[in-house]
Amino acid sequence: LAVNVSAIKPQIFPNPATELQIFAHSNVNQNCKVSVYSIEGKLLIDESIAAYQNLNTYFKIGQATSLNKGMYLVNFKINYTTYQLKWVKM
Repeated sequence: LAVNVSAIKPQIFPNPATELQIFAHSNVNQNCKVSVYSIEGKLLIDESIAAYQNLNTYFKIGQATSLNKGMYLVNFKINYTTYQLKWVKM
């Protein structure tokens, strides 16, 4: 059984959590971008992240620790594709 890891969507894990951690299961060959929005659509964090050549890449977004408890929308751009994720901060 072959699994195409490049087709696996990035995930926020654990969720809910006190820290924003994103796991991307694909080869990252360019810089990544993370944008965090309030549920009302206000941009709160806009951060570029250096690329890594790794099959299971882990990103910890340090700025997110200052956010209040609640639900947030996270746009994660990797390899020319943008993924929309939901994150609940405890």
